Amino acid sequence: MSKQIIGRIKEIHKLNAILNSSQSELVAIYGRRRVGKTFLIRKTFDDNPKLFYFEVSGEKEGTFYDQLENFRKNCEKYFKIDVPIKEFANWKEAFATFTKLLLKMPVSKKIVIFFDELPWLATPKSKILQSLDYYWNNEWSKIDRLKLIICGSAASWMLKKIIHAKGGLHNRLTQKIHLTPFSLDESKKYLSSSKINIENIEILKLYLSVGGIPYYLSLMDKGKSAVEIIQALLFAKEGPLFDEFDILFKSLYTESEIHVKILLTVAKSRYGISRSMLLEETSSSSGGGINDKIEELVAADFIEKFIPYGRTKKDYYLRLADEFIYFYIKWIKNKKEAIKKTPDYWFNIFNSSSYESWAGYAFENLCIKNVELIIKKLKLESLVKEVGSWRYCSERTYEKQKKTQFKKSTSNKGAQIDLLIERKDNVIILFEIKFTNSKFTISKAYYQELTNKIDVFKRETNCKKQIFLAMITWWGLNHNQYSQEIVSFDLTAEEIFFS
Repeated sequence: MSKQIIGRIKEIHKLNAILNSSQSELVAIYGRRRVGKTFLIRKTFDDNPKLFYFEVSGEKEGTFYDQLENFRKNCEKYFKIDVPIKEFANWKEAFATFTKLLLKMPVSKKIVIFFDELPWLATPKSKILQSLDYYWNNEWSKIDRLKLIICGSAASWMLKKIIHAKGGLHNRLTQKIHLTPFSLDESKKYLSSSKINIENIEILKLYLSVGGIPYYLSLMDKGKSAVEIIQALLFAKEGPLFDEFDILFKSLYTESEIHVKILLTVAKSRYGISRSMLLEETSSSSGGGINDKIEELVAADFIEKFIPYGRTKKDYYLRLADEFIYFYIKWIKNKKEAIKKTPDYWFNIFNSSSYESWAGYAFENLCIKNVELIIKKLKLESLVKEVGSWRYCSERTYEKQKKTQFKKSTSNKGAQIDLLIERKDNVIILFEIKFTNSKFTISKAYYQELTNKIDVFKRETNCKKQIFLAMITWWGLNHNQYSQEIVSFDLTAEEIFFS
């Protein structure tokens, strides 16, 4: 039985609306490699007897003539032509023949044309974009029942050449779809559809290692714990994801070593890194080249921009957004030789204090990245004014870490707030995020740390608003005098992330 689509409700609704519209449609779909773009389109449109479906995919590192030949063969396949079509000299000639074939299709059928991995089809000097633009504008857009979908895993290429381009196809687009990884809940449903029924805590551990990438989830076997699955996928010498990091970036970027350097630099900074510090750390100039690389990584959902509380848009910081990338850099990137020599490498790591510390931060990152789910759980959709994070360094720490570019505290005590939500009703919620293997207990010492954190925040921001403290844990809190005194909201990850 072929696998059914999990999640993607908004995207399917949009695609069905596109199919049923009374006009021609030009749709761009983009997103990270392995996120399921091709699967979504095929499952939505292929094998539908009420429409004619045509697909061609770019061949990685294929030549101009390879791409043309693949297109020619697909014309014979989908239009069911017995007599071979003569070879095409260029894309204009290919699309001229393609147009003649389209016009022969029954007027009762909708037509869906899917150009997959367009960046690979667009070899240097191929002029495929110019030809595509010409035929869309002069021929295909006049066929109301025709829907053209162009797709690419090189998200930055799609944005630069198609979606944000000043001319050409940009002006012709009628819809665009940014396909993102599965949420935790969607990942659970995907695994369940594969008969992998494991506890939510196990799903979280898997998610922190590979994220919500459908392809990665499809590689998992039932009857195994999260630890066993991670060992098999990522740490076995023949594991399918052992070399995925290098394969991923070499397939997306011609200068992938620069992109990797940026990622490694961002990964070193737990609290995010400013653009100016990124330039300094990577020994880069402030020209457009590094900016382009940053935007390419943001477009692919590998990193994300955020604005610390009280700062402006131009003061944005960067942090890793892709769980697989963060896991890989921390545990595999520079340890491959040691891993190859140790058959059960991950079995020796997952119970260590270093992993517990890392998992705590990865869990924080996950919560921050999914703040909209927290807002929804607290029913604050109409009250949110600003979302951010905040940090002040003590004088001693500031002198050691001036490169962090956080403002020095006027007291000798610093404070770090992972997440805060400022509301329109003069309330600010400060969040503490903790990942432990059992219910979390607020001790006297931790209570004092929390009160200090609130005091520093009030003093350094000159805050006159009501402050509430919220705790996000996996198992919840052990309620005692300290939790009752200081905690206003006690949230568990399960109730935030799983339906």
